[in-house]
Amino acid sequence: PQIIGPDGARYAFLVLPESISPWGSAATIIGVLFAALLVVATVAWLIARTFSRPISELQLAVEELTRGDPHARVPDSITERGDELGALAAGFNLMADKLTGLIEGRESLLREMSHELRSPLARLHAAVALAGQRNSLSPMECERIEQEINRMNRVIGEIMSYSSLDAAVAPKRRLVRIDRLLASLVGVEEIEATNSGCRIELQADTDLTVAGDPELLNSAFENILRNAIRYAPQDTVVDIVARHVPGSADSARVGNIVVDICDRGPGVPARDLERIFEPYARVSTGNHSPDSTGLGLAIVKRVIEQHGGSVRARLRKGGGLIVTVQLLAADLS
Repeated sequence: PQIIGPDGARYAFLVLPESISPWGSAATIIGVLFAALLVVATVAWLIARTFSRPISELQLAVEELTRGDPHARVPDSITERGDELGALAAGFNLMADKLTGLIEGRESLLREMSHELRSPLARLHAAVALAGQRNSLSPMECERIEQEINRMNRVIGEIMSYSSLDAAVAPKRRLVRIDRLLASLVGVEEIEATNSGCRIELQADTDLTVAGDPELLNSAFENILRNAIRYAPQDTVVDIVARHVPGSADSARVGNIVVDICDRGPGVPARDLERIFEPYARVSTGNHSPDSTGLGLAIVKRVIEQHGGSVRARLRKGGGLIVTVQLLAADLS
């Protein structure tokens, strides 16, 4: 009903109950809350799809590049975006391309230099042999020159080995019995140990099986063992302990193969324990072997990491160095 006032204004009257809820019934409240949650969830999903997924892809590419994968790149679907995230992803891919080019160029240069150095060394070796036959050089001088030539050949060989261990190329995968590999290696290196005045003792569990390249793994353990023999004092023992460490009960991993190679030599300063696995690292100690090429432990680290394992060094109580290699045990089930 409407009432017209004296001034012509119209007044409408609405009859309401004494109490009324602005939300209505409980069902109305639940419906409104459900609709609000649905809207919030939809908006959150859109935000996550727009921003979180590209950030996750970029983070994954950074982690892969950090682990040594030169082919780690952010997908084109992200780099082609027209926003700041797309520009950041494109910049990352450009940086990764340049880093990969630098690494490949360095390794190519090392290989070419190594091949080029082998030819003059071979001619020098022949010249020394000829000079020795003509008595132009004394036997002592010939022997000294031969030693230096052989050392240069070893250095060149290790440079070629190191440069050929490309992180992008996965090693051949075969079942390798580490206990048998170590036993065979000890049999070969016993002569060198005897000449150095030390001996080797091996303690290994049976059936220590990993999946990997037997030649590369043999080279890695050989470098560690020869390094231990080189620095082992007279009448001491180089210990090799190989064991299987089971995985945890709630883990799908079958465990790890752990190999400790321990000498009783001078060791290295604690601050240099990580640096000894870098190429041509010079530790702050005067106990540097003239036979060392500076690449042995660097090759070890690259080989073990290619097999998904790890290598570290720690000081032995009472003197000496312990090099520990950890590899994932093969699942034979």
